[in-house]
Amino acid sequence: MIEKINEEIKQNANNIDTDLISDGYHTFGELYHRRSLLFIKLCKVLSCDDKYYVYKSKKHFDGSVMDECFNLGVRCQIIRILLIICLIKSGTYVVLH
Repeated sequence: MIEKINEEIKQNANNIDTDLISDGYHTFGELYHRRSLLFIKLCKVLSCDDKYYVYKSKKHFDGSVMDECFNLGVRCQIIRILLIICLIKSGTYVVLH
């Protein structure tokens, strides 16, 4: 069932705003925005602890740059977490001190 839905979305990609697809409770756009806000908050909290290195960058690991998007990540000795945040979709701006 999921494969069929994904294939239909791919075939109609120019006509479907995936941000508006909903499970009846939330749209993908809302969920993406909330995930971005939660990750930003997590990074702000972790940036106060010397065990974590929090960073943001316009340049991706391969050297490419996407307009209106940036990497926000956090590293420690055992894990690295990275999220690409697109300002166009989420309307989110990040300020890390």
